[in-house]
Amino acid sequence: TAYGLMMSIQNMGLALAPVFIMPMVPTSIEHQDQYRTIEVIFATLAFGGLICTFFLYLVDRKHGGVLFSGPEKDDLVGQPSPRINPLNPRVSPYLRQQMRFR
Repeated sequence: TAYGLMMSIQNMGLALAPVFIMPMVPTSIEHQDQYRTIEVIFATLAFGGLICTFFLYLVDRKHGGVLFSGPEKDDLVGQPSPRINPLNPRVSPYLRQQMRFR
């Protein structure tokens, strides 16, 4: 799925970023200016992510806003919440409803 693909790309980035950044880290006090280069790299990546998010928003808006739409009103009407708190299952509205009928 697209979600799995994006997760694997993100994990690849998380695994490879230290490989490329570590050689740039200064080993002596004289080369402290190299930290600025590393900061610029991360700031550029963050800005690139912001730009991609903005363009994704514009494309989605052009095609009807599917990505930013919520669930249809009829999708959740009358259905109990399937969420269960593993620490306290009785908190779940679904389980409370089931326990009332016993």
